[in-house]
Amino acid sequence: MGGYRLSGLGSGYSLSRILMSHLGLLLLVSSLGGCASATVVDLARNRYFYVSPEFQAARRTAQAVYVTRLLDRRTIPETEAGTTYKEIFSDNIWDRPVPAMIEDVLREEIDRSGIYNGMVTGTAGIPDPGEIVVEPTLLTMYRMREAFAEPGLVGLRRTVAHTSIHIRVRGPAAAKGIRPVLMDETIESEVATEPSLARPGLGVVLSGQALHNVMAQTMMKLYESNIVSSGGGSSDRR
Repeated sequence: MGGYRLSGLGSGYSLSRILMSHLGLLLLVSSLGGCASATVVDLARNRYFYVSPEFQAARRTAQAVYVTRLLDRRTIPETEAGTTYKEIFSDNIWDRPVPAMIEDVLREEIDRSGIYNGMVTGTAGIPDPGEIVVEPTLLTMYRMREAFAEPGLVGLRRTVAHTSIHIRVRGPAAAKGIRPVLMDETIESEVATEPSLARPGLGVVLSGQALHNVMAQTMMKLYESNIVSSGGGSSDRR
């Protein structure tokens, strides 16, 4: 039976954490009379699938942040003939659309981090000239089963979860309303089980681990871009 490749996990995950998450989920389903359909399969609403990195900024910017709606620009990997067979799992397993879950997680993490002096969501209106603007784009979020065809690996399979987002951060409006770009980066993470003869799982927990890694990196980069790189005003939270 294949194990988890721990090198792909963030600081909030460990083998014991993974096992406890699986055990907790099984207990949750059992408590519901074995009705798996009653389990909330949502990365933003089920702590067994997604664990927050709980990033906390040592100092916060003087400005509030305006977070725009998440753009959905997802792509899926192409299968390379003769090397690895890839089967992309359907998103129908989730209780809500993937972009809605990721948007909720991102906003909750930004709000929890304390990087900014308040948060405004981009559901209506336009950002204030004095606000920092965060523009997120979802590039990939998929789960897939890989079956290897290379010599020595034939018959082995694994489950892979991959998540990537692009974040552009614009500073407060300067002369003529122009906003300087403080950050323009793509953050990604891939987590996979070890190749095994066993039938791979659906990768829901793996997706939560990949998202955890992405959020941990995103919060750190947001903090660095607005506190270190921009050199803007900030206040000590302590």
